[in-house]
Amino acid sequence: MSDNHKIAQIESDKCIGCGVCVATCSSEAIVLGVDFKASVNPQVCTGCSSCVDSCSTKAISMVDRQTRSLSVKVLKFALGATIKILTKIEKRIID
Repeated sequence: MSDNHKIAQIESDKCIGCGVCVATCSSEAIVLGVDFKASVNPQVCTGCSSCVDSCSTKAISMVDRQTRSLSVKVLKFALGATIKILTKIEKRIID
């Protein structure tokens, strides 16, 4: 049963890169990255939770779609701020 208010979230430290969740996901929302860790495209995930049931390491859980969206925005902001700080430090070192 699909829940449009929930989406899958993967804890990368628990993911072993087996790909079972990728094969199980009927909406093709999960992919394996170059590091062989699974990641979820939140725009494609339907919230069916079939990936949760298929994961032998319990690396996947369902989270509120809005909470996940907010978390991603916060992380992107933090990453952007970190890059700006590192760029300033690099300029000081070079100068």
